[in-house]
Amino acid sequence: MATFSPDDPVNHPSAVSKMMRSVVNLLGNHNFETSKTWTLLGPARYESETQMLGERCVCFDSGSTGAAAQFSQAVDIVPGKAYTLSFYAKACGEMKIRAIMEYHDAAGVRQTVESPLLCDGPLYEYERWFHTFTLPHGSLKEVTFSIRANGETGVRSRAWVDCAQLEE
Repeated sequence: MATFSPDDPVNHPSAVSKMMRSVVNLLGNHNFETSKTWTLLGPARYESETQMLGERCVCFDSGSTGAAAQFSQAVDIVPGKAYTLSFYAKACGEMKIRAIMEYHDAAGVRQTVESPLLCDGPLYEYERWFHTFTLPHGSLKEVTFSIRANGETGVRSRAWVDCAQLEE
């Protein structure tokens, strides 16, 4: 972190921190500004009233049915490397949110890996959630990453997700 001197020359750096590593987001349209790259399933939709940054976010609205909703994106990654899927979310009602990785193993069989429960219940301000996945060696490199939410039957539940990121 830089600190600046009030003496002449004004705003001249007096201390500078080490360079931080840069992060490359492997997801396209990570802030949901367009309808491209993401597949929405169930009661999921784009919304422009409660976004964290930018113009839109994804809203999961299970009503009181407890219906599951998700959005997904296919990405090519390297088997054996760890990748972290992160996002910001807030919720009302009893909304449960998980991160999911789907891939085909060396035998061509579709496999699904779910994170532990990341968000459970009301959360009135956006918070960052994340889970790290490792694609097994020998798997096909195309992977589908999803964020899935479902409410509790009988409880009106909604969640909003923004700023999704996939990084090495």
